[in-house]
Amino acid sequence: MMLNEPLRFSRFTHLFRKDGIVTIFHALKLRTVFFQETLSSLIQEFQYGMTPDKILAQIGDEEKKESFKQLISKLERFEILVPIHYDEMSTLEKIQKNHLRVSISILYLLLTDKCNFRCDYCFVENAMPASYKFSQMNQGTTKAALDFFAECLTKNPEDFQSKEKTIIFYGGEPLLNKEAFKFALEYIQTLQQNNKLPAKLKIALNTNGSLIDKEITGLIAQYGVRPSVSLDGPQEIHNKLRKSSFGENTFEEVIRGYRMLQREKIPVSISCTIGPHNIQKLEEIFDWFKDELNVRGLGFNLFLNAPGVETNTEYAREATTKIIRCYEIARRFGIYEDRIMRKVKAFVERKPHFIDCGGCGRQIVVSPDGKIGVCHAYTGSKKYFVGDITKAFNPFTDSTFVEWSKRSPLNMPQCFDCEALGICGGGCVHNAEINSGSIWTTDRVFCIHSKEILQWLVWDLYASVARMKGGEKNGKGMVCTQY
Repeated sequence: MMLNEPLRFSRFTHLFRKDGIVTIFHALKLRTVFFQETLSSLIQEFQYGMTPDKILAQIGDEEKKESFKQLISKLERFEILVPIHYDEMSTLEKIQKNHLRVSISILYLLLTDKCNFRCDYCFVENAMPASYKFSQMNQGTTKAALDFFAECLTKNPEDFQSKEKTIIFYGGEPLLNKEAFKFALEYIQTLQQNNKLPAKLKIALNTNGSLIDKEITGLIAQYGVRPSVSLDGPQEIHNKLRKSSFGENTFEEVIRGYRMLQREKIPVSISCTIGPHNIQKLEEIFDWFKDELNVRGLGFNLFLNAPGVETNTEYAREATTKIIRCYEIARRFGIYEDRIMRKVKAFVERKPHFIDCGGCGRQIVVSPDGKIGVCHAYTGSKKYFVGDITKAFNPFTDSTFVEWSKRSPLNMPQCFDCEALGICGGGCVHNAEINSGSIWTTDRVFCIHSKEILQWLVWDLYASVARMKGGEKNGKGMVCTQY
């Protein structure tokens, strides 16, 4: 440590205060340092640049001076304090070059765009034009889509077997096309046996659960499919917004399908959308999932823009608060909650969460009629569906795929100074585009969601450190704990 070299805060540094404790957090390095408020005024002298020796000269107590030196040393090591002319933007440029590119690992296979439900908040079905003609994927298109996905994976041979690849059966309600589902599973296995798809392959099914039967559970068990059933709570809550296409209640059909999967010992998760029908009772609903349905994994979904669906700041804050409270319960019982775990993982591993949407360079979506796109939310309009499975198409060079692959907070100047930069991932591109007409604007609800979760992560970490270690006592009762 050079005491006479001017230092300043990194532009990625943010300060939080609570109950006499100050947290300095590096939003890109995801490093955290806690100390007592008594050091705050001294630390903040680095805001516009200052040499450590000038600050140390203000401290008469030798013990306190030594503690302050230790703190400065840690802040330098974590790049929270950097030399005046340090080029920290080069770190961002390296991330943009190495990580923000088309690297296909996910296939959304839309077996049909038709659904037997008509949920009030559905961002796919409710966005269909009045004149839209629904269709089902035939065997030829299914085969071509899987072949195309396999071909895309060969473009990244270094991680063909090492990194998990995913095929997601989606819709509409994919089980309305049972024959395509069955054929796809058989053909996936054939491609794996011929080393054209990796052995390490996740096969997921997003379903409303109403069409689960003995044959489907047999296929799911045989091929190791991971089903997720959409369920918003107990009967009186679920039925408020999740109606059939004929306006009938759907809970009994859904829970029958869920129970059937459980009876066959198939690990099944729940997808729960948070809206006005359940937001006030979300913790109770989670307890019901836990106690009555014995759920081991679930994901909470924030409302996405669709006709008749509106979100605002109040919704974003309340939904996030509820998700956090449910997560606090979930972790005590070893239940995986996907929405918050994406951010927890980035925070704990100190690895930036580049994208939160697979559409940003990680996935291809194939519609029932064989069109290739980046995002299933545009199934109705076919906007951003830029290829065709029957024609030569290269997502690695296509301008739409390339542009979407670069859409990340780490490549959006308006996000560079945000405290949640490293854990956000950018939210829903469709939400941002629908609101503003551009994919390069922020998803406003998700911005609030990410910032609220970061605040909770920081103080939850402090509480954990305080419980386990009591902090590192330095000098005059000052706390200097690093993470």
